[in-house]
Amino acid sequence: QFNTVHSLRISNDDLVYVCDRPNSRIQVFQKSCAVPSTSSVPQPVCAPVRVIYIGTNGNSFPSTASPGKVQALLNAGTRACDIDFYPNVDYKADQSPTDQNYIVDVALDADNTFLLDKASGNPVGAFGRCGFAPCPGHNVAEFAYNHTTNVDSKGNVYVAETITGRRIQKFVRVDDDQNHH
Repeated sequence: QFNTVHSLRISNDDLVYVCDRPNSRIQVFQKSCAVPSTSSVPQPVCAPVRVIYIGTNGNSFPSTASPGKVQALLNAGTRACDIDFYPNVDYKADQSPTDQNYIVDVALDADNTFLLDKASGNPVGAFGRCGFAPCPGHNVAEFAYNHTTNVDSKGNVYVAETITGRRIQKFVRVDDDQNHH
């Protein structure tokens, strides 16, 4: 069951990721599924193989994670507005030879963008912050109604804003440690 389907992406492992924005979750389905023809009771066409709840999945973080950063991630947002996969080699995810290890998730209500571990659904990072009153303002890396996202073949993340935002911001990939994370 969905409240509002807001985004749909197919990953290179042939799973369909559907953002159910008001319910703060991403439901994951197989590309194809069958309904038993012998059943007299109506069956759902497909049941999700997993559900990622945004804002409540962050129960396991590395022991080296900063407690302040973990709390900020958990408080930052609760909606799955739009997603893409990281890294992403081409526009057809099912033809991408790259392991898509992360989900880039736009959280509309918090004006934040999360980086989720694709396997667990847990947040591993976030960027951006609220960009409308009473928040800091409408500057670089501040969002005013961030709404959609895309990842290009170079690892850059694009976030488009709607309503008062009316712009697209590009975030360039940088390595933040010696292990190139």
